[in-house]
Amino acid sequence: MTTIPVKGWCPGALRPMETGDGLLVRVRIPGGRLDAPTARSLDEAARLFGNGTVEMTRRANLQIRGVTRATLDPLLDRLDALALLEPNGAEAEAVRNVIGPPLAGVDPSAVADVRPAVAALERRLSEDPSLHALPGKFGVVVDDGGATPMTGVDGDVVFHAVAGALFAVGLDRPGGVRWVGTTDDPAATLGAIGRAFVAVRGGVRRMRDLPALPRALDQAFDRPVVAPRGADAGRLPEGVLPLGLPLGRADLARLAHIATRHGDGVVRLSPWRAVFVAGVDDPAALRDCAAGLITVPDDPRARLVACPGLPGCRSGHVPAATDALSLADALPPGLVLHVSGCAKGCAAGRTSHPVVLVGRPLGGYDVVRNGRAQDAPVATLPDLAAARRYLADLTVHA
Repeated sequence: MTTIPVKGWCPGALRPMETGDGLLVRVRIPGGRLDAPTARSLDEAARLFGNGTVEMTRRANLQIRGVTRATLDPLLDRLDALALLEPNGAEAEAVRNVIGPPLAGVDPSAVADVRPAVAALERRLSEDPSLHALPGKFGVVVDDGGATPMTGVDGDVVFHAVAGALFAVGLDRPGGVRWVGTTDDPAATLGAIGRAFVAVRGGVRRMRDLPALPRALDQAFDRPVVAPRGADAGRLPEGVLPLGLPLGRADLARLAHIATRHGDGVVRLSPWRAVFVAGVDDPAALRDCAAGLITVPDDPRARLVACPGLPGCRSGHVPAATDALSLADALPPGLVLHVSGCAKGCAAGRTSHPVVLVGRPLGGYDVVRNGRAQDAPVATLPDLAAARRYLADLTVHA
């Protein structure tokens, strides 16, 4: 049997995390692309070896819930057969965190097709042992300058296509990305940046938390800084439609069916808990068969942020995900609601929200306004009905 290590911050397939509903197995999807047969096989695996729940993460990966100690090995065998198991061990898996644009290769507005760069970056992180000392939270973002800009996606190193095979290189610093140079070999440049970070980081886990950038980076670039141009965000190519996943829950078999019947057979994952389908000839027909998914911008479920809460998380005090969905129809227009099972606020990361409901140890919710789950509450609500009344009162006074 596979040995299950102690719970860590960044679970994978080779290092699953013990949760309230069993083991959580996170699967890194190369390039963020799933062909329909692979998506169907993953869906089957989630039902056979887990509890059937598949979730999309903010790094465009998938995680299978409810895996047991008895079903972990068969699941890993399935992932291996699908070429979704990291061949170089758990340390390599933990650092292979590359997020590219979901429409890479099908977006005519993009500066370049960045799929080769994304693949090269993934290989470097997998195969270069010197980079396996990077923290598990350390991430790389690739932007093609097209219709799905990666601005705001959390990453320590950013490669932004500026012309042909040339990329501007940015590092996450306090206040935002700092552009430090250009490169035509992102993988080699990432190697230099990663090794420099490891050499000076001490206990720091993120680039933005370094007091100063390593001096070694001064010699890492032999080209001047090129600021990337702004993207024409929101203007998706013809034949491309997004499908939002409420709270990131993914029915992979259904998505595979939609992509095959109405598109080019590829499910394109994104860091926004949505998938994209390309090659769509009849958008109306696709929307008709996508009931339950988010297909219109004003769907209130698109303004929900929530962790699983009970029973899926051992730290949760309330069923956060279930409660969030039940409150969707009560949201005032435009308001984003974060429902957290406890004060850790895992689902939101560093992001503040206008209203945060934080589960209390004995039930009910604390209310945080314009902040995060860890912040001081302004009110306490005894139950879900009171939370609904609180939101209704916000609607009246909006």
